Amino acid sequence: MVNANNPLHEATSPDYTATYCSGLITEEKVPSEVRLISGEESSDKIVFTTGDYVYINRGSAQGIRVGDRFSIVRPQSDPNEVRWFKWQEKLLKAMGTQYIDAGPVQITTVHPNVSIGMVKFSCDYLQRGDIALPMAERPSPPFKPAEKFDKFAPVSGKSVGMLVAGLTFTEAYGKNSTVYVNLGTNQGVKVGDYLRIFRYEGSTSATSRNFPDFQYSMYGFGSTPVEI
Repeated sequence: MVNANNPLHEATSPDYTATYCSGLITEEKVPSEVRLISGEESSDKIVFTTGDYVYINRGSAQGIRVGDRFSIVRPQSDPNEVRWFKWQEKLLKAMGTQYIDAGPVQITTVHPNVSIGMVKFSCDYLQRGDIALPMAERPSPPFKPAEKFDKFAPVSGKSVGMLVAGLTFTEAYGKNSTVYVNLGTNQGVKVGDYLRIFRYEGSTSATSRNFPDFQYSMYGFGSTPVEI
């Protein structure tokens, strides 16, 4: 309960879910030799989640040890194929393949050519054929105080990209949403940087299609009592 004696806790940095369930888009080839091949109770279960044991197609003969951790990922594409702005398909193709973070697995038992691990946390369901990558630590940079944001700051002159897509292919975003922007290390972007998101008013190429002046003609938003 939130009250004067127990105030709402303000996050100081992205939490575990935001950090390790963000997915990724990359043009680099993702190694796919190591796979999740099955799991416990596999005669009845086709997907696995937090607390389940799963099997990886690598073991001691391939250098796997108890305690090793893997990130389980899989490529994913938008099943609806809805274009939300003019250049979306072209930009997504240039950015690469989108992968979903299914969750981390920690190895508990190792055999010569197969290992068993527990799903420590699931962002999504895990299934047979998912790719297992050695887990890398992801930094969680501190948030900047919101009150220091200058809404009317002048143009910085730095690189400008576009907000191309979001997690689970949603197309509208707000606080704590995960989004993908076509700016990276080649443009000088690094972990912890802030990007200012804006859009040009009146541009139909950057929004869902509507007829001209629909906000005035249909709803009267912005209209005045008399013509001016």
